[in-house]
Amino acid sequence: MYVYIYDEILQDNRHEKELSTIEQRLTDLDISGKVLRLWLFHDLRRAIEREIQQGASTIVLVGSSKPLQPILDLVIQHQLPLGIIPIGQDDPLSMLLGVERGMHACDVLSARNLEKIDTGSVNNQFFIRNVCAKHKDLSFGSEDAYTVKLKDGGQFEICNAHDTESCPVDGQLEACFIVNEKQGVFKKDGTHKTKLYFEQGSLSFPEDSEILIDDLEYKGNNFSIQVHPKSLSVIVGREKGF
Repeated sequence: MYVYIYDEILQDNRHEKELSTIEQRLTDLDISGKVLRLWLFHDLRRAIEREIQQGASTIVLVGSSKPLQPILDLVIQHQLPLGIIPIGQDDPLSMLLGVERGMHACDVLSARNLEKIDTGSVNNQFFIRNVCAKHKDLSFGSEDAYTVKLKDGGQFEICNAHDTESCPVDGQLEACFIVNEKQGVFKKDGTHKTKLYFEQGSLSFPEDSEILIDDLEYKGNNFSIQVHPKSLSVIVGREKGF
């Protein structure tokens, strides 16, 4: 059974016609299923758990990938394939999976071309794309026994599938450090980018700080990070980004 999670953006009447067309196409392809409208649920996790108990076989995000973060661990734990039908603005997950907006997404869903990709976790909170640190004073260490400290104006990010350079099927995560460089009187200031690859690591701050896990905010001062190779099945199109 397909379970379709409708994002809150679909409350906007501007999407009504496109959504109606998509629903009809899903019916024609014989892949219609249970619809969960996000704005009607106070606890999406409980709703998804109930659908899993009733035989859900595939989870499909409709509108955007924003509803995924709180339920990603359930999708992984129960080995449910994940699909997406983007509506409105381009979505980073749909671009990664090679799924265009509109009717094309329905055909991709029907073709059901499955790939397994890596995910990462931060203190058991799973993510697909990346983790960003807001606090500029941090320390990162890996299982390879190296430690990097970043202070005063640098940027730090952990990537799994955030850009064209990171690969979600290589069994490792990418720690990216960007620091400002002073070039002298006659040269423009620039930046220096360093990348380190790891499977397990830790991120710490001198005080409670905010980090973004796939764009959602979490707070703490010590975080354990690791990769989970090929832990998520996704439905992809021909133009997938990996």
